Amino acid sequence: MTFQGALAWIAAAWWTAAFGFLCLSVLAAFVHPIVQRRRARNRDLPPLSFVVPVKALDAGFRRAQESLLTQSYPEAELLVSAAEEDSPALAAIRDILARAARFPARILRSTGHFAASPKLNNLIEAFRQARYDTIFMKDSNTILANGDVEAAVRHLTPDAGLVVAVPVAIDAKNFPARIEQSIMNAAHARVLMVASLLGLEVGVGKFMLFRRSDLDRAGGIPALASTVGEDNAMGKALARLGLKTVFSHRVVRQELGARRLADVYDRQMRWAVIRRDEERVAFLLELFNFALPAAIAAAFAAPLLGLPSVAAAVATIVGWFVAETILIFAKSWGLSPSAPITFACREVMLPCVWLNAWLTNRVVWAQGTYVATSKSDPSRTPLLGSLGADRRNSKL
Repeated sequence: MTFQGALAWIAAAWWTAAFGFLCLSVLAAFVHPIVQRRRARNRDLPPLSFVVPVKALDAGFRRAQESLLTQSYPEAELLVSAAEEDSPALAAIRDILARAARFPARILRSTGHFAASPKLNNLIEAFRQARYDTIFMKDSNTILANGDVEAAVRHLTPDAGLVVAVPVAIDAKNFPARIEQSIMNAAHARVLMVASLLGLEVGVGKFMLFRRSDLDRAGGIPALASTVGEDNAMGKALARLGLKTVFSHRVVRQELGARRLADVYDRQMRWAVIRRDEERVAFLLELFNFALPAAIAAAFAAPLLGLPSVAAAVATIVGWFVAETILIFAKSWGLSPSAPITFACREVMLPCVWLNAWLTNRVVWAQGTYVATSKSDPSRTPLLGSLGADRRNSKL
């Protein structure tokens, strides 16, 4: 066999794997809620400590917090955690709580610098002072539909340690935001649903439901402190106890508003570097989830079927876009007239992000630069101890 012939067969195998996974993942997105709903067998509704880390006053901030306060859950408390003593986000929180507090609420200041993740540093005090063992942590930009919390609790069975949900983006107000919406809803959501159906341990931090006692047994905050990917680290720590990470059968929503293209790129870089460090094999396989390499493979494989290379590449791009469009339309996840252009821009951006993720350990997060993986300071570990050991009242 000639080199050209061998290359054509390798390209054909690549195209088959990539397009096959596309079709499988689109199908998984439709099957996922049905299968996961049947797996939700917990009937207890334990009292919850809702924890919300607050930093910036992002798009949809008020809507996101009000969506938690309107949950019809029987017994809960709310702890809002912030590194700052005051900020526009905290002012908005105080106003929201004054008008719509359905649960007992406290605002805590968390000024720790133990962990690599600024989000985890923000959460330490709230995790310590939570009144209840079962903790529901949600990002301040996560919007819940009524019943989402109860649906998640149904998945917290005795063999489950962490419950998460697939995030989807809504209300993209400009072109960069629509690119990010395409990444989250079309490229990422269906992959996460495949992982969920296969029972893979994948942490997604838009919300995390867990038992503090389980996290204590898994090593507590120090077990999560060495990476900016604290959600994935928590799933791995609990897995060492034999506890699973499971996805809720419901998705959660994040309002995007208007975005800057540089911010979209920085976020994708941060997540890519974390995946490279935490899930190396899965990160390598991400290349099969990009349409551009599949189109290039189609061009090289086309002579095997007697097809023009350009026609095979174009047909691959169009077929990929059509498959994702069917999914987005059927799920009502936000389809805009600019979808073909955002799809094309996304397919240029993601391979660039993937390649660049091999070249750096530094990521941009909330206007700061962080090392994605760092070793925790052992001399400070004993200061944290058990999360439930110290519940001093540090209200603001």
